[in-house]
Amino acid sequence: MSAVTSGNNGESYSGGIVGRLDNDSLRNCYNTGALSAAATGTGSTAYTGGVAGSVVTGTTTACYYLNTASQGVGSTEGSCSIDAASKTEEEMKSAAFADNLNSWVDDATNQTNFPDALHWGIVSGKNSGYPVFGAAYTVTFNANGGSVATASGVTGTDGKLSSLPTPTQTSYTFDGWFTAASGGTAISTSTVFTANTTIFAHWTYSGGSYSGGSTPSTGVPVIVDGKTDNIGTENKSGTSTTVTVDQTKLTSKIGSAAKDSSVVVPVGENGSATAAFVVKNVEKMAAKGMTLTVQSGSVAYNLTTGAIDTAALAASFPGADMSKVPFDVTIKNSSVTFEGATLILSPVEFTVTATYGGTTVSVDTFSAFVDRTVEITAEQAAKITTAVVVNTDGSTRHVPTNVIEKDGKYYAVINSRTNSTYALIENEVTFTDAAGKWYEAAVNEMGGRKIISGRKSGVFDSNASITRAEFAAILVRALGLPGNGTSTFSDVSASGWYSGAVATAAQYGLVTGEGENKFDPAANISRQEAMAMLQRAAKLTDFIGTSSDLSSFTDADSVGTWASGSPKWNVGSNNQLRPNDDISRAESATIILRLLQKAGLVDVRSKV
Repeated sequence: MSAVTSGNNGESYSGGIVGRLDNDSLRNCYNTGALSAAATGTGSTAYTGGVAGSVVTGTTTACYYLNTASQGVGSTEGSCSIDAASKTEEEMKSAAFADNLNSWVDDATNQTNFPDALHWGIVSGKNSGYPVFGAAYTVTFNANGGSVATASGVTGTDGKLSSLPTPTQTSYTFDGWFTAASGGTAISTSTVFTANTTIFAHWTYSGGSYSGGSTPSTGVPVIVDGKTDNIGTENKSGTSTTVTVDQTKLTSKIGSAAKDSSVVVPVGENGSATAAFVVKNVEKMAAKGMTLTVQSGSVAYNLTTGAIDTAALAASFPGADMSKVPFDVTIKNSSVTFEGATLILSPVEFTVTATYGGTTVSVDTFSAFVDRTVEITAEQAAKITTAVVVNTDGSTRHVPTNVIEKDGKYYAVINSRTNSTYALIENEVTFTDAAGKWYEAAVNEMGGRKIISGRKSGVFDSNASITRAEFAAILVRALGLPGNGTSTFSDVSASGWYSGAVATAAQYGLVTGEGENKFDPAANISRQEAMAMLQRAAKLTDFIGTSSDLSSFTDADSVGTWASGSPKWNVGSNNQLRPNDDISRAESATIILRLLQKAGLVDVRSKV
């Protein structure tokens, strides 16, 4: 900056305090950087920079402290005792000189009147070493999922904070402040800040919240790779029970566990039973191909951890440390009701959630079938037709169910690629036109499982052809997939009854269309087209099957090249494949039921 001599006594100064401009002359100015002042007319006054005032007999008077908007913030005539003597370059670059400039700011009265006033300070690499106005930096406290009473703090002229607040977060222990949301360098009151900075709280998950009721029980057993260790803590509150697994100890146990082994967490039976982990635990289990089982009463939820998209969870919480993101698996009794079948076992809801920073993300789909096992009585086993998903509006859909006997006990194994509320039902169906036919048992079972329905009451119309849309819809229902997608095929109307099912079939790779973005839903499906869809469906179930030699089939050459692998996998009968013939409704029901049986998703009741 510069000062021009045009006043009464011809004096001009440069440096330090930006002072008062009287009679067009800028006086008592000590350089503190790129500051300027202008006056218009004799006797006018202009202010800029830190402390503005005039010097009378060695004392700065009419002082104004300027905030960051460069506006006057009050005045205290004659109260600022600042050394007005000219300073050398070395003196002006000293901390003592900065402290001199700050004597007004730090005055007790002014601290009360102007608590947000900024300071001068010497900042390395700034302003050529001269004091910088506003050198007191603002440090913002990011609670990183928790809450903190103080949103920010201001450093002293030494760049340090005099204190750090302590944030809180339910179910977490505060680990300290750091320079990054995940990782970074620890912050303390000895840390020197050289710029406005945001610092982040770090946390360690300490378990589910306790809101009253019985005293938490420590030393709850958790079974890892067949070995039991008391590394869980159980909290009960009313109809809810939560077992929180010590993530550090669990991580150690997982590290020494065998591949393809399991982690089993028993939770006391209650209306709602939750096992609490962190996402990092699940990542570690998935890396070793482990199964996570949460057991409560007669119900066990068996999660193939590799089928959980933990990368998607991490993307839902940008920057979060996955060892600090809670991951809860819950089994809960449901009061949802429905009609159209006899209820054998009341609905049970299964949920998987991750929660962080006030946001909860539900894991609703899996990349493979996961099962829920319900222990049942022999009487119930004899009655159960299938499990169904019960939606909130009372509507239902089939889900593959396997009723088994093991060691003298009976179980219903519910297999699904989604998370939902499930109920076990009895639903006997008889199609009169199938009586005595080779497919009678198969179509009746498929009807009872709510996979197929008749063309009219009690009539299946077994020998009729089936359209591409119908076959896709039956296949989607058989696999227990929700038929609520949005189709992108140009010839599939959004108002068509099959629109959602065709969209789901495309989403899961069961159908590919007929080219030019068309599906041709009303066309009858050929045997080779049905074979191709069935083979794709098998991949979803992890059923490999076997591939047969087609040389014994007289019409093997008529198989389309695009479907050549499918007939080898499905084969035919009577020395013919008939790949281009329409497949019948009875044949469709039979081969789809056979797939479910071969894949182990349903028990064998009908020999097909």
